[in-house]
Amino acid sequence: MLEKDYHTHSSFSPDAKDSMEDMILKAIEIGLKEIVFTDHFEIKEDGGPTKSFSDPLYLDRAAKECLRLKEKYDGIIYVGLGIELGQSHKDSDLAEKILSTYPYDFVLASYHKINNIDLSLYDYESIDQEELLVKYFSGLLEIAKSSNYDVLSHLDLIKRYAAKKNIRLRIEKEEDLVRQILKEVIKRNKAIEINTSGYRCPANESLPSKKVLSWYKEMGGRYVTVGSDSHNANDIAKDFEKAEKLIQEFNFIVPSYRKRMRIR
Repeated sequence: MLEKDYHTHSSFSPDAKDSMEDMILKAIEIGLKEIVFTDHFEIKEDGGPTKSFSDPLYLDRAAKECLRLKEKYDGIIYVGLGIELGQSHKDSDLAEKILSTYPYDFVLASYHKINNIDLSLYDYESIDQEELLVKYFSGLLEIAKSSNYDVLSHLDLIKRYAAKKNIRLRIEKEEDLVRQILKEVIKRNKAIEINTSGYRCPANESLPSKKVLSWYKEMGGRYVTVGSDSHNANDIAKDFEKAEKLIQEFNFIVPSYRKRMRIR
């Protein structure tokens, strides 16, 4: 049984609804031993935080509450302080300032917005899908190469939003770009994530797909974290039994993280 969820969002994130403590209590109820909060921070195309993250006290409040709860539930469940940095390659100075200010245990790197437009807002029926895929994976490659992170999150996220509009994107067509991303992750001794949110949408598969995971394994990738990408307590560890089958099939190692250090 997978007993740790390394991608969760509390009510500190603008798109999530449940408090950290409510999510911790749910994690305890279902038998988890670790939960890591990776609340969002999004960076604009020309640098600086996006509007939703312009409050300078946002990260302070989230970090203080997480550290308070870490202490409160010590010995019952491990509560980790993490962050999901979106578009960190667009303002590396800001990203580094954030990461040096707070005692993070774990950092996810993501690519949610192309040209300041969230992936969920594109018209996948009318847009040039191949061109958008190339832009997405090219940006992710830049992140994989240059950003400060521990795990590259939901590598083929773009398919989740396309699937919600009944469009199936052919990720395999961009195999060369995806393999370049995986090569950088492996070279830098980082990891990728098996994100189970894909099972909760019409894509109905993990992010990344089993095919991408097979490329990662073939290229020498060993480490994965597993995240529900839950934005409410009820989705914590959702569909982890499906992720566990993939982990067993590819014989991946699922580490823990403490103070940005990977531990077995």
